[in-house]
Amino acid sequence: RGYEIRNGGKEVTVEPGLIGGEVNRLLARYKHVHKLVDQYKIGPDPASIESCMIGGIVSNNSSGMCCGVAMNSYHTVKDLRLVFVDGTVLDTSDPES
Repeated sequence: RGYEIRNGGKEVTVEPGLIGGEVNRLLARYKHVHKLVDQYKIGPDPASIESCMIGGIVSNNSSGMCCGVAMNSYHTVKDLRLVFVDGTVLDTSDPES
């Protein structure tokens, strides 16, 4: 299950099978290893963050008690790469897609 953390922890690319709490722990470790001041977390903080996967968080437009609707998935996801059943790939970061 791949991930990439960029921009001092402000951006993270993850696969849909990663659990939300796991992503936050990866970001916390990144902060510690790089001796950063700011601690970033994914925007949505549903009560089920320790069991729900990123794919479910995004597809349900999850939010949470601490983030409300201002930091739900709709407002915090920069781009998505989707693979449809027929094999078609849609990458929202690519204008050609």
